[in-house]
Amino acid sequence: MVIGKCQKVASAKSRIEATPQIGKTEMMWLRSRSGELFPFATKRRRNFVDGGHALSGKGFKSRLHTHIYKESDYRRKALPSLGDFFGMLVDFDTSNIRNWHIISVDPSKNVKGYLSIRATKQMIDSVKKRSEAEMDVFSELRGYLFHGCPKGKTKEQIDLELLSKFKKLGLIVRPFPMPGYVFNGKSFIKK
Repeated sequence: MVIGKCQKVASAKSRIEATPQIGKTEMMWLRSRSGELFPFATKRRRNFVDGGHALSGKGFKSRLHTHIYKESDYRRKALPSLGDFFGMLVDFDTSNIRNWHIISVDPSKNVKGYLSIRATKQMIDSVKKRSEAEMDVFSELRGYLFHGCPKGKTKEQIDLELLSKFKKLGLIVRPFPMPGYVFNGKSFIKK
């Protein structure tokens, strides 16, 4: 696990767009309670970044990471991936992180928008108490992670279904498009 040197910046957007390789590999940062960003990742690939999940008591309030995509490529859209959902559950259970921000970036390094995801007290309680509803969603998620998509379902359908189920457990999801973009329920597209 690598936590980089703190980087104070005017905005997360300017830091993200100034990061080398941002249009080629996914990146991850942790945001401290004071607003500082720390680069953080153990593995980086074009459509995957792993930042580990042992952050309890470290003073971080949110996790930011990028999804790189072209408008024609679903896998790089703004919605959380199966791995993102799993990471959120682990963070909500084992750390002080309550906010995830998925930043949509195109290959030319332009930020298109942020999908902000926040765990409510209801969600945290459900995760920590291992409620029946949370365990049902977790079992479904685990099945998709280990066995892939069932026949007749696309990754997009599964992501949208899981997002709906997580919202019922108390997850708040808000899109923040950059100027010139709108959120269509799945991704940030040009107006």
